[in-house]
Amino acid sequence: MHPKWTPKGHLQDVATITNVTTNVESFAAPADSNDRNYVTDIFIANSSATDTEVDIKDSTTIIATLPAKANSGAVARLETPLRGSKNAGINVATKDAVTSVFVTLTGFTQR
Repeated sequence: MHPKWTPKGHLQDVATITNVTTNVESFAAPADSNDRNYVTDIFIANSSATDTEVDIKDSTTIIATLPAKANSGAVARLETPLRGSKNAGINVATKDAVTSVFVTLTGFTQR
């Protein structure tokens, strides 16, 4: 984290995506309309038998895509955080119909 940043809050949430290709799961938007979410870590577990990709979205705009192999997953520890827009939630969605994909995001909220 940049030494001049003082995080307002810690962002940690888990989303479960089940059975729908276009299903979007939402993480909380910042409480203050001038704040942004910054994602520092992404953990994905795919317990289905289908390979897929997981889109991380700033509201509706894709800001990252990670592979999620069948019965496996992915971990991304970001040295430079993904920066969301002001007052926008971070959303996740799979590109394929899957039985169960679990996504955990961690990070912080800041102006």
